[in-house]
Amino acid sequence: MLAITLSTGASACSGNAPSPSASGNAHDGAGSGTVAIFVPSDGLTISQHTPLSKWAKMVPAITTALEHEGMRSNAISTTTSSSLDTQSHDIQDFVVGAVSGDAGTHQSPSADTSSPTHAPDSPSGSGRSSTSSQSSTAQPTTLVVAPVVPVQATTRQYGDYTSHPLTWSTADTDDASPSDNSADTDTTQQSRQARLSQAQAGRRLVSALNLARESGMHIMVLANPIQGFTPDIFVQMSTARQIGAMQARQMVTKLDLDKVTSRNPKEIEILLPYASDDDDAEGSSDRFAQESFSGLWSVLAPYVKSGRVTSPSGKLERSTSQGDWRRFTFSAQESDAITDEVDHRLSMSSRSGTHTRVDGIIAMNDFVASGVVKELEALKYTGSSADVNPSISVSGIVNNLVGKRDLNRSSVPKPPRQSTDAGSGNDASEEKVNSRWPIVTGYGAYTDSLPQIVNGKQWMTGTEPRTALANDIAGACTWMNAGNSAASFAPSSTMSIDGVRTRTITQTPVAVSAANLKRELIDTGYISMADAGL
Repeated sequence: MLAITLSTGASACSGNAPSPSASGNAHDGAGSGTVAIFVPSDGLTISQHTPLSKWAKMVPAITTALEHEGMRSNAISTTTSSSLDTQSHDIQDFVVGAVSGDAGTHQSPSADTSSPTHAPDSPSGSGRSSTSSQSSTAQPTTLVVAPVVPVQATTRQYGDYTSHPLTWSTADTDDASPSDNSADTDTTQQSRQARLSQAQAGRRLVSALNLARESGMHIMVLANPIQGFTPDIFVQMSTARQIGAMQARQMVTKLDLDKVTSRNPKEIEILLPYASDDDDAEGSSDRFAQESFSGLWSVLAPYVKSGRVTSPSGKLERSTSQGDWRRFTFSAQESDAITDEVDHRLSMSSRSGTHTRVDGIIAMNDFVASGVVKELEALKYTGSSADVNPSISVSGIVNNLVGKRDLNRSSVPKPPRQSTDAGSGNDASEEKVNSRWPIVTGYGAYTDSLPQIVNGKQWMTGTEPRTALANDIAGACTWMNAGNSAASFAPSSTMSIDGVRTRTITQTPVAVSAANLKRELIDTGYISMADAGL
């Protein structure tokens, strides 16, 4: 498994960092060279129940940013691929064509190429002499590659830009002997064949990228680091750990956990989507769930250890550790599984006469959050997240979104301390507290979930700052094509990827609530007012 760590002391990337052109390093279109973009075909495409972070949206943003940098539109090519095998062949064909001077290998923008004829596989490593490669390209070229990585549906729920290392086992080779065990199932054989195919495609991809580098091309890798290859610049868009930590911080702030005592703890449930089926051969669901839990645990641990945070299900207790992440997982591939899990965690059903108090639910992504909201409504929880601040109504939120006012939110008011005297009045008061709508968090900024942010049913979501990332990517392409070193590109830091220090562009994912939805999503052009239910 590839290890990724950020090195301290490196310059951080910000959305306001100047691009090379803004800092006096502009190049005209004739001197910008060419850029070839290779990305996966989009995964989730069902209606509006899909995250904002799709490659189909990132590619036009990069293209626009490149044109703003002075690059001609016909110098930018885009290829989308449905599998790593196809993508590795596409990149190999492009590089071999460029090395041999075949201009026909350059694809038109937005073309989804799956050519039936590919250049023959070259061996692992470059396998080429520096002499032949140096004369191969007539103008500077940067390859922008987002590797196709097979992931489970539960991890695709977070969007296309989350980091999933592209890895394969060195044992999976063409020479590996097939199993002689007659007891092996078809599923086992299919799984082995899938691993073998990924290993072959991965080695082919690395070989093509090494050849591209020898020919003088620059390589930028987006989102998914590649085993055995260090690019000139790696672009980290978001990680499972960042997503978990973001939602935990939002919960800490909104519930004002620093003022909570163990005598009156807050009740929080963590719903960690996970796929445990046999198809997850590479363990992508395991890795993502474990890393996202480590992110939220890095924030919540002090509150749990001190008894200030518990959970209705009893899963969160003082003895809980980061290694207990599996305790919070559940299968989230179907919406019915989400509603069942909410019922199970709260020990309730739609026929329950009383409510279980829950102050917050970390749903991890908007697919899960939408199921949580649906079931909370079925269980007849009342109010919304907007009710935690009595001075702000849903209409006030709407006014803020259309630019009429600003929101200043306060923390959740503590429920009234219950009297020790028995009586029906006290029971009614306790039930009123217990039936209050909890804070629900998610990630992905699903278009059809944004109205739930506006009406307060879902407290927050999150997404990557697409425009800032695209601007940095375009700036780096023209910077390197102009003959400058990747190490001197200002909006970048140094990160250790699998033990190798690598120049890296990063942007912090943005937490979106009703208070900043207009600024972060509408004003940026990511969504329309209608998308937000306005």
